[in-house]
Amino acid sequence: MVIHGICLDFALYNADKDTKEKYFRELEKMQHLLKNVPHGNEQEKNKYLCDSIKQMFDSIFGEGAGVEVCGEENDLLLHMDAYEQLVNEQIRQQEQYNGIMERLGSMRKRK
Repeated sequence: MVIHGICLDFALYNADKDTKEKYFRELEKMQHLLKNVPHGNEQEKNKYLCDSIKQMFDSIFGEGAGVEVCGEENDLLLHMDAYEQLVNEQIRQQEQYNGIMERLGSMRKRK
């Protein structure tokens, strides 16, 4: 998949990689982080969220991926867009997988 011009290997159902485990582990961390955004001014909150999203990309795709995808600056909208694209791709892959499995199950029942 490509986010902000950066090609990322995000194949959730590739059994030779641990991308799926990393992704869901990081997604769970993000849910906890978002519930615990520190109090402070808006600039501090934005930086916290940007750093969290960059760290998520680093954890899934390797050190430096967060800065590659989101840039050096802390543009929260840009970071949130990258996060949203990643989650949407995960949903797309899951729906594709579920659809194929459902069709395969229907074929077995017909035989």
